[in-house]
Amino acid sequence: LARLIKQSNRYVIMFKMVFWDFFLPLWLKCRELINEFRQYRLQLYSDCNYRCLDCGWWNQRQAVVMTVNPTSFDYIVKHSIVNVFGGDPVIHAQFQHVLNALRQRSLRIRLWSTGIGNLDRWLAIVVLLERLYLYVPSGDPEQYQAIVGTYTWAQLLAQIKQLSSVSSNIWLNYEARADTIQFLPELYELAYDHGCGLLIQCDRSKFFDRESLLCLKRFYRVPNVDVYFTGNLNTDTRCSGVSAVVTNGGWQLLKNKGYALINRIV
Repeated sequence: LARLIKQSNRYVIMFKMVFWDFFLPLWLKCRELINEFRQYRLQLYSDCNYRCLDCGWWNQRQAVVMTVNPTSFDYIVKHSIVNVFGGDPVIHAQFQHVLNALRQRSLRIRLWSTGIGNLDRWLAIVVLLERLYLYVPSGDPEQYQAIVGTYTWAQLLAQIKQLSSVSSNIWLNYEARADTIQFLPELYELAYDHGCGLLIQCDRSKFFDRESLLCLKRFYRVPNVDVYFTGNLNTDTRCSGVSAVVTNGGWQLLKNKGYALINRIV
């Protein structure tokens, strides 16, 4: 009997090693990869707290009218990634109801926003998110304020400092353009100093010099930085504050993962 028990224990240990230490992590990784490419989109608003000079979309102030109830998001597969964007979705009247409904569905929420607003409210929001993408169009204080029109660099720094103190899932969302790329090092330093990730998106058609593109490609090798080369933004948003990876779907994401892999090898 003792020998039988000992033999059974060996089989249990072997099963644990094979299943728990190999197959289960592999399955979870595969599920995570599938969810990464099967992302859902939820656009709530066209209005925004920023007043960017090259964007007149916020002037339309069109909110998506919706009735939020316990079954509103049953069409979304549980544990999937949902990108909530606008404009700035946080200023939608029913944003908190939407957020609560998504949480009840056990969904991984990625919020694209400016981060402007009441700090106490934001501290309560950010801990519920898988990621918060804060749109920061420039790493230069004067240029930043000239672009957004309504917010100061000092206010942005204070907001990032407070939010990053309660969450490690803050990402700065930056569109590299010919007029802003010279301030990319400053923006990376800002992200690094506060423990934030950095999303760099770039439309190749806006660059005409090889040096700028090579500068961006170097960031493929930098930890906690994602580089996305995109085509024109999808007309669903027309906003640089939302990555084309979101609006163009999984195919855009797949192409960028391929670019990243090639640039890390070469």
